[in-house]
Parts: sequence; C-alpha cells; structure tokens
Amino acid sequence: MAWLGVLREDFRLLQGEELIRRYEAPVRDSPPPYRTSFCGRCGSPVPDPQGEGSWFEVHPGTLDDDPGLRPERHILVEAKSPWFTIIDSLPQLDRAALTQLRGREN
Repeated sequence: MAWLGVLREDFRLLQGEELIRRYEAPVRDSPPPYRTSFCGRCGSPVPDPQGEGSWFEVHPGTLDDDPGLRPERHILVEAKSPWFTIIDSLPQLDRAALTQLRGREN
C-alpha cells in the first residue's frame, strides 16, 4: 500500500469532510492509541484534517489528480506477503533500516 506524507499546512480538503468518521481503539499497553479515519459512505481510508501533528499520511487513491510524486523506497519489506516480489530497483528497507533512516532525516 502506498502512502504520501503530507504537511498539514499544505493540505486542503475540498469536499466531503462531513462524511469522515473516526475510530480510536483504546490504549492497551502504551500510547499511542490506534486511530483511523474513513469515509462513512464507502469505508475507504481518508486523511483526518483535524488530527494532531504537523504531518499525516494520505492514501494516493483519495486524490483527484496526480500529485507528481513517485515512490522513493519500499518500507517494512519483512511484512510483505511471501508471494509478492518487488521487481523495481528502489531501496528496500526493513523496520530497523527505516528507523535508522528516520533518525537521520530528523
């Protein structure tokens, strides 16, 4: 599944905010809790423009137009289905490599 990281200040929801439903699972062991937003009509995952944090993730399928971005890497490759083969030459990062990369990006 592809995701786009978006700065909240750069995002504008054009329509459908009244259809957004939110679900938050209770915290069992330690924060953060699991939160998700979805369309109340079709169930598709959607961004939450009222959420917390300076950025959030958007499913590219919810966009009306091509954002002009292309994938940079495959992440969490240890969790992919065993029958799926990555056939491009993009970097393939497991959780440890992704954590290390994010530490360098901050």
